[in-house]
Amino acid sequence: MKRLHELFGFSWFISALINRACRVNWMDYIAVIFFFLFAFSTVFLIYSHKQEAGSYKQAFKKYSGDLFVILFPFIAWIIVTIIDA
Repeated sequence: MKRLHELFGFSWFISALINRACRVNWMDYIAVIFFFLFAFSTVFLIYSHKQEAGSYKQAFKKYSGDLFVILFPFIAWIIVTIIDA
């Protein structure tokens, strides 16, 4: 599952990069699909690590970087919305 998670993350990055560089309209949908696959696989990895380790604290510590990557766009959007208001 870890390799599949890395594949989703890499595919999301590449599709977002292509979308940013070339502004291909349909690439938006591909990037969003890979983002949600990456997010769901992160949640699944946290849950499976919790089953092995026994606590969510260790699981969140192990996957904190992935959680930051997933949550940062939403946090940045909220901050920008508050500043522009």
